[in-house]
Amino acid sequence: MPRRSKKEIRMSYEEQIQEIENKIEEHKEAISRLKKELKEKRAAKEQADLEKLAAFVKESGKSPEEVLSILQNQE
Repeated sequence: MPRRSKKEIRMSYEEQIQEIENKIEEHKEAISRLKKELKEKRAAKEQADLEKLAAFVKESGKSPEEVLSILQNQE
């Protein structure tokens, strides 16, 4: 069994439980922030991909419908 630190010995079980619950809550908040950041990054990437695709279609001189038709006929 691991030895308890002096801090843990001085803390009651209730204090230790509360400390652990606080840490869990902090990590939940961090995960929530990271999920939000991930969602924003994915949206930004999708927007950049769409802009790149639109630029390619424009440079090709073809309409979006023509490009779509070409892609569909390649299957």
